[in-house]
Formats: sequence, structure tokens, C-alpha cells
Amino acid sequence: MLSRENISRIHLTTRQDIKNIKRSFGLTNQRHADDATSVRLMLEEMAELGADNPILGCKFQGCLSSEYEGLNNEDFFLAIQHPLQKEMLKKFGKEIVCVDSTYGTNSYNFKLITVLVVDDFGEGFPVAWCISNREDFTALRKFFLLIKNNTETSITFNFFMSDDAPAFYNSWSDVFDFPGKKLLCYFHFDKAIRKKIEVLIKNKMKACEVYKAISILFSETNEQIFRKMFEKFLNNLKEDSDTEGFYHYFLNKYNNREKEISMCFRNGCKIRTNNHLESYHRDLKYNYLSGKVNKRLDFCLYKLMELVKDKGCKRIVKLERGKISSKKKSIELRHAKSLNLDVSLIQKESNNSFIVKGSRSNYNVELSESKCPMECHLRCSKCLVCIHEVKCSCLDNVLNGLICKHAHLVCRTQKVSKKSHDNLTSVSEEIASVHKILAKPWIAETSITELSQSTDKLLEEIRSQISNLDQFKYKEKIMEAKRMLKNINNFLKIEEPELGLPIQNSANNKNVIRQRSFFSTKKERKISSHLTKPSFEEMNNIREALLDDDDVTIPEFNHQAYCLQSQVNEEVNDPNVRPAKKRKLENHKYFILNIQQQNILKYILNKNVSGPDFQNKGLFSEEDLKNDNEITDSIINYDLTSIQKLFTAEAWEELQK
Repeated sequence: MLSRENISRIHLTTRQDIKNIKRSFGLTNQRHADDATSVRLMLEEMAELGADNPILGCKFQGCLSSEYEGLNNEDFFLAIQHPLQKEMLKKFGKEIVCVDSTYGTNSYNFKLITVLVVDDFGEGFPVAWCISNREDFTALRKFFLLIKNNTETSITFNFFMSDDAPAFYNSWSDVFDFPGKKLLCYFHFDKAIRKKIEVLIKNKMKACEVYKAISILFSETNEQIFRKMFEKFLNNLKEDSDTEGFYHYFLNKYNNREKEISMCFRNGCKIRTNNHLESYHRDLKYNYLSGKVNKRLDFCLYKLMELVKDKGCKRIVKLERGKISSKKKSIELRHAKSLNLDVSLIQKESNNSFIVKGSRSNYNVELSESKCPMECHLRCSKCLVCIHEVKCSCLDNVLNGLICKHAHLVCRTQKVSKKSHDNLTSVSEEIASVHKILAKPWIAETSITELSQSTDKLLEEIRSQISNLDQFKYKEKIMEAKRMLKNINNFLKIEEPELGLPIQNSANNKNVIRQRSFFSTKKERKISSHLTKPSFEEMNNIREALLDDDDVTIPEFNHQAYCLQSQVNEEVNDPNVRPAKKRKLENHKYFILNIQQQNILKYILNKNVSGPDFQNKGLFSEEDLKNDNEITDSIINYDLTSIQKLFTAEAWEELQK
């Protein structure tokens, strides 16, 4: 134990001290001031690793090769797979593979394409990278082909998830003969649907109801019910003139693709979105690239290798002492909730099939007869059942990939055979394997004897090349080589290392630009229409309407749409003004109010606000408040700020009194 007498400054070292030392001594991983040259030198050093070389293939700009057919002279291509990534792909690739790209890792607009799998802890692990200026079928097919050749064994993939870009799936299925299911990331689907609904459906009330219907429709876990609801939903869109434009878009874009989106076709897949990839992208940019704009490609490569090593070390720690991940905590929480359920709710269908009666509906729980295909760590510590050995029809199991409370109730109360998993041997073997891979350097190391021999060989090769050059034609190149050799000679004469000056090419305090989606540059006034997820009551009403055989329209709920005309140009009523220009001259504000907001206005203004005549030229002013009767005391139970947007500043101030 350190005492006050023998403690020194070195014992108080902080992370900032390390950064200061790095900056003061000019410590850098650059092989050369020129980024392209530095990357070449780094790849040449990695090539000396032989079979452990993480570089699968590389094509620099300014060169053509028959090996990279289809890539142009100005294209750049670099495929990377660390030996640890190769083993992780073999081990966990059969479940689900996610592919996505990101930008901002270099200043050349090269995309970083990542292939990621989900491990036995329910966490993402990147298993291959590609850095290229192209993201089309040709470049992706070459990337996936290099991965296939490097793994050396055939892997059967069950699920493939990506965004809506077809190049990812087309190139993947072309290389791997993919027999599994293609899944569309629901986040990208939801984002595209929101945007098109707001553009194609002008009636804001119907836009809200269409979005809610889509949310309920693609969350359905029963295939027969889904198909019936889907057919009814399309008919409703087609028959309504306000939604006909969206109907044609939806039919052209997503017809015959419901298997990629709907939950009823995702049995066995425990993820719904590419959230693992998004989490990895954030970790790379903010933890490894320090949240700053990265310009050099060699620094990006160095950080990718560092990320793999860190991932391997973290996996060793998790295997050695275990880890209570967020999914593990959620599973234990569901077990605690199952203690509040009564055993009488269970109805046994067969030895491995049960019906659990719920307050809202009944749920089918099925137990798998086969043992979990891998030593899974997502296991309930009390039920001893793994997440792959039980399946339920509830959304908690289908959407979140958890052992729900219904499954816990069945496993806890029924005589379910508890499968013991003696995985100490396999865990110790994997720890030893990861240790062995990480112990190997990612840059080749040589002994003093080998270093001396390679130096002599290199000097002889330089002498031979210079003597073979035409001294008149390559005079500048010879002079540059002489200058570099002179610098090397001066460097070797230095007895003590001198402090190097740091090289700064950009501001160190410049923050990284947050990843953004596509946006329109056209300046339009924002319409305050909010597309929200449906409530439980709305879910039941929409499901009943879509399952009803009678001809019904999309159901309406307690929400009302109100139009407040803020400004109307006097020329609007001119018959010579075209309808398109007339819409531009009229500036509208649309507000969609729920039943609570309607009640607040009714109590304040003492009038029926749910009628169709509720319109006003401009926001509510002080005169509107004075013309009404005394405000009742009933509004004290409501949050008045929810309707603040409907009043002018003066009226709102008067209302607060």
C-alpha cells in the first residue's frame, strides 16, 4: 500500500497525461506523411504475417488489375478480415448476418462497409470490413467473394438483414447461394413510410390512421391473420381517393415483400432492426476516433485493428467471469413478472405446446425438443431455459427476442426437462483459442539477426535499382533517393532520441459530424403533424376493422384534425390564379388534437370544439378568450402546455393568469 511519503507524480497519472506525452513527443502511427504511401507501407508490413494477414484484397487508385474486374482506374478497394473475425463468423454467422455502411471515417468519401454477426451474449461483433469509394453490386460481390474464400468452410446463413438498398442482398445471395430469409431493417422501412405518408396523403387525419394501421399490420405474429388484414388494408387504400396515391406507391415498393418486413415471417430471428450495427458505428466514431473528424486512412486502419483486439479481450473477460448484459437483465425481469401470474392460466395442448391466457389475448408457448445449438449465455438462471429453446407468440418474444413472462410461467410450473449445460470445457477451449489469436502481432516482428539480414538485402536491392536507372531520365528520382538516404544516415548518427514536433493537419477540437439521413434543401414551413404509434385501444379497433368482412373504411378514433389559417393572400379568391399557386398563397397550420386536448379547449372556450366548424383565421388571441364565458375549474387536471401552440403569446400569457 502506498503511503504519503513514497507517493510520487507517476502514481497520479491520468488519461490526459498520456495524451500530453503523445502530443509532446510527436508519437504517431504514420509510416509516411503521405497517407497513400503510409497505407501501402502498412499493408506491406501486414503481408509478412502470411496466413494471419488480415488484408483479403486491395486495389489502389490509379491502377488496373484483372483480379478486380469491373473496378475503374480511379476506384479504391480494401477488404479486411482479422483471424479472430474469421473464427467469429464461423461460430455465429449461421444465425443472422447484418450488413451496412457508414461514412466519416476518412476524408476521401470512402465508405466503410461492415459485416456483423450477433454473438451468444446478444451483442454485435464485426466480422469483416471493406473500405471503398463504391457501394454497388460489383464492389460488394468482390468483397463477399473474398470473405467466402477466406473462411474456407461453407456456412449456412439463416437470416440476412440490411437496409433497402438492393445491392447488399443481391451480391450476398450471388456469392453464398443464400437459402435463408432476407429481412429489411424495420427502422429503415418505418422511416421511408413516414416520409411518403406525409407527402402523398394530404388529409392529416387519414395520414395518422394509415400509419397506425401499418404499424399494427406488420407487427402481427399470425400469418393467416396478417394476410387477411393485409388484403383488407390494400382495398381500403385503393377505394379512398385521399390515399390512392399512397396505395400505388406502397404496391409498387412493398408488394410481394411482406416476408421481409412482417413479424409473422421472422420466426427464429431475435432482432428487428440493425441496432447492433448502429451501436458499433457509434462506438467506432466516438470511442476509437475520439468523436473527431478523421482524415487519414492509415489511422482508420490502425483503429479498426485496435477495435478487434479490444473486442477479443472483452470476450475473454465475458467468458471467464460472465456478463449480465441488458438482455440477460430483461430475461430475469420477465421471470420476476411471471411470479404474479396464476398457474390456472396455462392450458396444455401437448407435451411441448401450451396456451397461456392473457388479459388481452391468448398466447401460444412452444418448447423445443432439441438442445440449444450453441452454448448460449442468454439463459434464465432459475428456469435454466435458453432463449433458443422456447418460443411464444407474444410481441415481447417476437420483437424483443426475450424469454417472455408467459414462457417463464410454463417453464417454472410445468414439468419441463431442465437441460444441464456443462460448457466449462468448451469455454476454456474458446478462451485459449482467442488468447492464441490475439497474442499474434498484427504487424510482423523480426529478430535482430533477421533484421540485420533483411537490412543488408534491402540496401543491396536499393544499390542495384539505382545503378540500373538512367541517370539523365530519372535524375530527380535519384536525387530524392539520395536525400532520403542522407536523412537515414543522419538519423543513425543520433545517439539520443530527440523530441519530434507534432504534425497537425487539422483542428484537434473539431467534433465529428453526426450521421444524418437524407434531407430536402427546399425551405418549407414545418407542419406540426405527428405520426404516432397506436395505443392499445386503437390497436384493437384497427385489427377488428381490418379483419371485418364488411366494407369498412379505416377507423377513426378520438383524434380530430383542425386547420388554422395563419395567412391568406387577398388574391387567393381571384379566379385567374391557378390552383397550384393558390395553395402556395394559402399558409395553413394543421393540428391533430387528442381527446384530452379537445377537453382542455372545450373547458377554456366553453364551446364544442369537436365539430367540423372549428376553424380560425390565425391563432387564438386575447379577444377569443374575452368573448367566452368564465373558464371552469375542470382544466386544473390537465396539462395546459399541450395546447400552447394554438394561442398567440399575448393570449397564452392572459390564460396563465
